[in-house]
Amino acid sequence: MIALATLSEDPIHKQVLSVYLIDGITGFIIYSVAHKRARGPINLVHSENWIVYTFFNERYRRIELAALELYEGHVQSNSTFFSSYAMSQLPQVQAQSYILPAVPIKVIVTLTERGITNKCLLVALNTGAVVEIPWALIQPRFADIPCGPEESCYPYMPEIPLHPEATINYNQTLSKVKGISIAPARLESTSHVLVHGLDMFYTKVAPSKTFDVLKEDFDHKLIILVLIGLILASYITKTLASRKAIKQAWK
Repeated sequence: MIALATLSEDPIHKQVLSVYLIDGITGFIIYSVAHKRARGPINLVHSENWIVYTFFNERYRRIELAALELYEGHVQSNSTFFSSYAMSQLPQVQAQSYILPAVPIKVIVTLTERGITNKCLLVALNTGAVVEIPWALIQPRFADIPCGPEESCYPYMPEIPLHPEATINYNQTLSKVKGISIAPARLESTSHVLVHGLDMFYTKVAPSKTFDVLKEDFDHKLIILVLIGLILASYITKTLASRKAIKQAWK
């Protein structure tokens, strides 16, 4: 699937932002949406089955972030026969818009080695900060679908909160950001991030925390003692069982 955003002139609405989701094989337009009185700069990212883009809404004079998520629908597709050229049904698209209280310069999605870790948006702002926005915070959901026990659901908030602790560059202001490069680390929980422009900044982010790394205060000595105790206990038990078997054999 290909995501495409275009800006066109309109005599009534000045500029119209059109976003298209296109089947990369057949060229068929899966979904399209138009935003009147919208202008750039446009930032668009596509990951898995969802798309996020930002634009300036001239009517309300604010930056908006829109999220689109695609679902297969209620009817299950035929798993025994599949063709990329014949689409049995169009996917259902759930959309939601949010207010972004800052001007985004660059937007990118975190990337991990196996794609198991939760996704986050990394947004470079005109203030010189690079903030981390969890995908779960802006994920559009159907109203009649409850949140599962293993999911991290957030209540809908029209304005995305940008907390200071979400800033990955801490107190280092990054001026004139030209791009953000991201690469997976060997650890599934971690991604390497390089912000470049007038300044260069490198850091590592862990959207789902470092679930595959032992904590610094992990008690290694206790684990070693427990393992040694288990080995000794198994050896002693084996010896006693062998002696008992020999005694029973001589009776």
